[in-house]
Amino acid sequence: MNKTKRMLKVITSIVCIAMIAALLMPLTSFAADNANSGTDIILVVDDTGSMKFSDPQKLSAEAIRKFVDCLPSNGNIRLGIATYAIEIMPTPISLGNVDDAVANFASNRDAIKKFANKNITQAGKGTDAAKGIKWAVDELMKDGSGRKKAIILVGDGDNSFEVDYKIVRDSKDSDAMRDAAIQNAKDKGIVVYTIAINNNAKSDTFKKYFEHIANFTNGKPYEVKSIEQIDPTMKEIFTLITGQKIVELDDVPLSPGVPATQSFDVPADVFEMILKIDHNQPLADVTLKTEGTEYTKDNLGNNYQAETAYTTIRIRNPKEGSWTVTYTSDIAQTISPDFVFYKDAAFGIELTMDPGDITQQIDHKYYATIKTDGNQITDENELKHFVVKLNITQLDDNGNPVATEVVDMPVSNGRHSVAYATEGYGKYELKAVIDGSQTESNILAIDVLKNGSILETWQILLIVLGVLLLIIIIVAVIIMMGESPDYVLGSVRIKITSRANEDLMIFPENTFNCENAFPEKKSSLSDLIMEYTKWYRMINSGAVAEMTLSQHINSYLTEVADKIAVGGNKKKQTIIKIPAGYEMTVDELEITKPRVIKFKSAEKEISIAFKNQGSSYRIDLVFTR
Repeated sequence: MNKTKRMLKVITSIVCIAMIAALLMPLTSFAADNANSGTDIILVVDDTGSMKFSDPQKLSAEAIRKFVDCLPSNGNIRLGIATYAIEIMPTPISLGNVDDAVANFASNRDAIKKFANKNITQAGKGTDAAKGIKWAVDELMKDGSGRKKAIILVGDGDNSFEVDYKIVRDSKDSDAMRDAAIQNAKDKGIVVYTIAINNNAKSDTFKKYFEHIANFTNGKPYEVKSIEQIDPTMKEIFTLITGQKIVELDDVPLSPGVPATQSFDVPADVFEMILKIDHNQPLADVTLKTEGTEYTKDNLGNNYQAETAYTTIRIRNPKEGSWTVTYTSDIAQTISPDFVFYKDAAFGIELTMDPGDITQQIDHKYYATIKTDGNQITDENELKHFVVKLNITQLDDNGNPVATEVVDMPVSNGRHSVAYATEGYGKYELKAVIDGSQTESNILAIDVLKNGSILETWQILLIVLGVLLLIIIIVAVIIMMGESPDYVLGSVRIKITSRANEDLMIFPENTFNCENAFPEKKSSLSDLIMEYTKWYRMINSGAVAEMTLSQHINSYLTEVADKIAVGGNKKKQTIIKIPAGYEMTVDELEITKPRVIKFKSAEKEISIAFKNQGSSYRIDLVFTR
């Protein structure tokens, strides 16, 4: 039987053969002039009194200004902003009409910066983040096109429904509003990024509130406690939303009045480059040069924007090749410059897999390659900033999704990868997704075939040969076993030793011919024992007196003995079949699972010992021919 099972497994493995099909979709990109591939971004800021203590440096305003200053002038982007307390604060900036907002992006961006400078006063009363998130989701849902949609929620996350010593809102109503809003966001593909700013937090309640919103909408939560943490946080959110890579240059130490120069390369097909310089005090001068062209503070005009903590310089259609930038400062300070190069197709992710047969439920290797400007990112330190997940969607016969599984793709050898095996048969679609962004890879379609699937001719022939081989093996096994109906053959000598209720009983050893003694063929050990006791009493009635031996046997042995089959076959072998669930030994061999034990010769003494209901028994049998 064990040989048969092993052969069945081999045949099943042979049968599970199929072919792989893959669909390659174009990489998601950040395009400059396609209306449906544009991006809508809403900024929502907590502007309540508690923020004076949570955010005394007004990091929220700094974060907003830095973010919008890194966006391209003609990147098909719409911006909106609102502040909230117990309600949405007056005069939020809506997204507006797509065409108008995109055409007037520069002025819209400046309006957002002015809003951050002027309208974030940290004077609002009460706090209800649900109002802020609902306003942002409703605003984004007004446009039903295929534009990317994202929300950046900034605050301390600490709701308070008390205004002038009165509770003006029920916390359950607020939570219900929040949950409905983020459910709408998730359904519409709106991703929410949260920045929790709270230097004086006594608990992590505020952080958990924001984390729930971000994680539920497939966004990402952040916690910021210093001005130094703002920059990497906004860079990461910027990359996740826009798909643009920020190129960091080395920090430059400056001495008063002494120019310092850096070199950098501008790639081809850049429609706008942005140089952002973090500093302690605005610089006296910044000059950019390339062959035949020089950009200064005077000729850049509005494309040179100096803030207290940073300066932004924009150059449209810069020349490809080598550039230099010269910085001059009136004070001693160290500056940190960054570049963003905007191209028509800046950022994407591609999913591939190892070649070979993946139609069986075995581990297969999948790879996610992240590209910027068509070039693969291979630096592992840079790749670790991207959390990539493999989404596996199982489809029904009509191609409709029925189940989805998500697995992490860690960084290994210059790309993200994972070994994965499907949990069942059927059709699957796989894609890689950068967590916290709307950037998805191409789709790989695979078909894990089950028995009965349509196969190629050579596969059908192989299956037929396998089935024929299986039939031959089964027939051979049956012939080898040569089993006839189980019953005791020939003579048997039996001795029963039983220990029950502390009384030891030994029934004398006797030999009798089963075929003559039994009126009909017997197969179980219980039958054999019962017939033995009847026969024993007939020839030893005086010795047994009134004690009913069969009753004793029935009381203590029948339950397990009924399940032990004792038989033989044409080869004059003795066969013992042992059931599961009993502690027993056969010739000192412990039996814990169902077993069929064959003794090559019928002339074999067999000792069976077992426990039942706290009592133990031993039966010695000797079969002869």
